[in-house]
Amino acid sequence: MSSSTRSIYIISSVDYFMTNSLMVRDVDTQLKNIYDTFERVNSGNINGIGPWSTLYKETFLWDKFRVFESHWMSYVYDRSVTFPEIHSILQIIRPTLEQALDISAPPLIQEKMYELSRLALEIRLYGKTEDREKYVRMAAPLKCFPPTLRYYIEAVEAHAKFADYLLYGSPSPRTLERILKLVIGISNCPKGGVKYLENFQSLCLDYTQPDNKEALEIIRRDEGQHVEFKACYQSSNTKRQYDKKNLSQQRITSVVAFLNSNDGNLFIGVDDDMTIHGIEDELMQYHSDSEDKFVMQLTSLFRDSIYTRTTDNLELKALAKPKELITISLVSINGHTVAWVQVKQSREHLFFYRESKSNYQFFIRTGRNKEKIKPEDIERYLALQDGISV
Repeated sequence: MSSSTRSIYIISSVDYFMTNSLMVRDVDTQLKNIYDTFERVNSGNINGIGPWSTLYKETFLWDKFRVFESHWMSYVYDRSVTFPEIHSILQIIRPTLEQALDISAPPLIQEKMYELSRLALEIRLYGKTEDREKYVRMAAPLKCFPPTLRYYIEAVEAHAKFADYLLYGSPSPRTLERILKLVIGISNCPKGGVKYLENFQSLCLDYTQPDNKEALEIIRRDEGQHVEFKACYQSSNTKRQYDKKNLSQQRITSVVAFLNSNDGNLFIGVDDDMTIHGIEDELMQYHSDSEDKFVMQLTSLFRDSIYTRTTDNLELKALAKPKELITISLVSINGHTVAWVQVKQSREHLFFYRESKSNYQFFIRTGRNKEKIKPEDIERYLALQDGISV
């Protein structure tokens, strides 16, 4: 190694050592400041504020460190062992610190939580039924999982619990007012919402969850890629007309669409606006008020109308039937009997055959709707789905 090269190497090593030492010193200073802050709040010496909870400390550290680069954070993790409490909390939030912000603090969740807090304020101020219903519909489907920051996971659960309380509890106006003040404060800002969240979590909300809550929760999420509602009648203005053949075809096509696209839930006895009216009239009109007959008829309907086929022989009888993919149950919801058809996605393409085996239709699910693939487009669609060049 030449003398000039050796000099450059020595200078570079010195620069690296100095940079490393400065970073360590900076990290140690910040950790010591945080430690001192924790000590003061633990003893109640910060403007009379009581001790911080672990959840609050998590959000405090997450907010403080999430802006730093990963190489800088490696120093924080290494040096924090000198401060056991900080080190243990950093280990809890480390996954969220090492994830992108839109994962640890999902923008959609933040947006929904802001809207839920706003709706809670509207409920408190005006007590409108439509605000309650909108709050319940929005809170029910929200979910987030690790590595999301724990505050958001627990805040979403709190909003869902309050939605249940609105539906199934009977609070006095005074009690509801007190709870709403807390719910309004469970905001999309962790540091601002923690104390409201923890105060809400300490409440004992008195309500009884209904039977078949799972089905009710799915209905509350509204129609979508995995959920469809079907009434038991055709409406024309205020007149209700029963058309057994048409209703049967609608149910078959809905199930075929789920089978060909994704797992799904078909609820019979629920209107598009999520109003639950049940199947009682249909049971009486078509099935002698027998639930068993209804289930048998619906089972036969799917069994006799949904088939697979081969592309080279349209007349070939079914190779398989999807009975193991379809589960039918009758559940009681809000005093009404609702038919719940649970559908698993099929590995094979399935068709709705009408009367003749040569008269077949193919459906898929797209968002809130089912889509019929035109006969002339079916082969191309199936080939694309199977990865076959055409």
